[in-house]
Amino acid sequence: MPSHDATEVFKQAVTSTMRAISGDPDLQVSFGRGKPYMQGQRARVPLPDKNLSEEKLASFRGKADQFALRSRFHDETKHQINRPSLSAAQDFFDSIEEARLSCIGSYLMKGVGENLQAELKDYCLEKEYDKIENQSEAPLGEALGFLIREKIIGKKLPRGGDIVLELWRDHHACEADEVLMRDALVFGGYFGFQKFNNGFAKFSPRT
Repeated sequence: MPSHDATEVFKQAVTSTMRAISGDPDLQVSFGRGKPYMQGQRARVPLPDKNLSEEKLASFRGKADQFALRSRFHDETKHQINRPSLSAAQDFFDSIEEARLSCIGSYLMKGVGENLQAELKDYCLEKEYDKIENQSEAPLGEALGFLIREKIIGKKLPRGGDIVLELWRDHHACEADEVLMRDALVFGGYFGFQKFNNGFAKFSPRT
């Protein structure tokens, strides 16, 4: 298949999938080299280079899936109303929300879960988390999101993500029951999630 045709097939497949996941048939999807973003009913996702591996293509699809999940399951107005005022708590709050969306996608659709895992691997490499050696270099909010993914999705974190989490693991409520976390984050709707989130937003590292 000519490369142009292959690119068009990729665009059509991603667009159709995003509209299906988001539940919005009018979602406008564009592709380009700039920074990915989503605003209202418009999304811009990366356009992959030619001859990428299946894993890299999965990562690109993972970014698109993230946007679609956010469109369907995220309420920005409620998020901003309930977002804490302290910077550290905001990091926890935002990380938990990102993890919640990933958990929902992974629970509902196996293929989406695989794409999100591939995207997370690339994200950790881009952030150079695999080179971190000290706790001071590891974002605590990120570690919390990784912890939730690990417990609920049940997949091994990619290289870098595992380092960030291990550096903070003793400071998190790692004894938290996976079923409770899943029920609050995936099945409990926004307010079930909110109750869980507020508990972590008040968290301060033990010394």
